Amino acid sequence: MKKIIDEVEKEEGVYNRNLIPQKHSPTFLSDALCYNAAKIADDVEANAIIAHTRSGYTGFMISSFRPHCPIYLFTDRPSFVNQSSLCWGVQQSYYFPNLNAIDDMIAYSIEILKNNKKIKEGDTVVNTGAMPTHAQGPTNMLKISTVK
Repeated sequence: MKKIIDEVEKEEGVYNRNLIPQKHSPTFLSDALCYNAAKIADDVEANAIIAHTRSGYTGFMISSFRPHCPIYLFTDRPSFVNQSSLCWGVQQSYYFPNLNAIDDMIAYSIEILKNNKKIKEGDTVVNTGAMPTHAQGPTNMLKISTVK
């Protein structure tokens, strides 16, 4: 299946390689953050993108920009865990409890990925999420971390 996917991805009409956030879109700010998360991940040769999402929109958008590293999604909606595996580049999704602070969420997700041998000490990861976490708003935060 991977060979088929790789061949299809080479075709020009499969997806818009020049996809960029559109200023007239009501989700422009979140889209711009997802676009830049994918681009920064490529620029810094990140080992992973870790996206904290409630609706799954962030994972879908990051996926659409085709970053060169794996995408891991963390959500507090169990129903979304399986659905998200259909997004391009999403290696795995995890259920996590909604924590009160974004730093706690990032530390929790990094620990989960380390324990599952998806990332290791010294790796660079790009994190996205929404702040404040209790508001459950659109993605508005991007952080680059070195795994310790």
